[in-house]
Amino acid sequence: MHVRAGFTLIETLVTLALVVLLGSLVVPATLARSEQARTSAAERELELFPSIARREAQRLGGPVAIVLIPAEDERLELAAVRMPDSEEDPEADSNLPATWPRVAEDRVLPEGTSLVDPSELFDFVGEVDLVERRELVTAPKPEQESVPRVASPVDERGVPTGPVLVAWFLSDGTAVPVTTAAIELPDARRVRLTVRALSGEVGLSLALADPIEPDAADETKAGTAPAPTAAASAGGDEPG
Repeated sequence: MHVRAGFTLIETLVTLALVVLLGSLVVPATLARSEQARTSAAERELELFPSIARREAQRLGGPVAIVLIPAEDERLELAAVRMPDSEEDPEADSNLPATWPRVAEDRVLPEGTSLVDPSELFDFVGEVDLVERRELVTAPKPEQESVPRVASPVDERGVPTGPVLVAWFLSDGTAVPVTTAAIELPDARRVRLTVRALSGEVGLSLALADPIEPDAADETKAGTAPAPTAAASAGGDEPG
């Protein structure tokens, strides 16, 4: 009896086709899980790292800032820095926060996390934020007045190209907000990193692509559009 050895051409092609089919199903799912994991890791670091800077400010008894530093390969670094001293830190550049002395180990955010132009994103400033800003302006503390506020250079698109100084945490637990950072996560969502002045709390909010009034946003979720007011239809003055 003749015994066939090996595989025929058809059997080999069928096997290769099955391998390709399985690969086309597995690879996208694996990439999606990887992207989700990188996004979750970036959000976690952005939410937790500022608390390290705040704790160090209380421990050292002086201001500590959180800085976002653009790195290679579309990555961002989170740094907690203190103000440089001209004698103790001769290599530090007063206009370049990336060179300021560290008080904690830097964190490198996952690949695909980058800075974007904050002016392209829209968000709302709540009443609490306005109250905090008024108090910060009308009743400044000596520690608040001593911290530097360094602006980041931007390119022609408005995207920061240098370190972004987000906020200073003070020894009493409060903060001095400097810049609202706009960040694109690995899953292409864009968020805003903000710090409240009075409480020192950190907010990581999903940024809206277009400005939407709060009432209109609720009606949009419910599947209805807001009806125009009579004043708007008639072209009259808005109510005071």
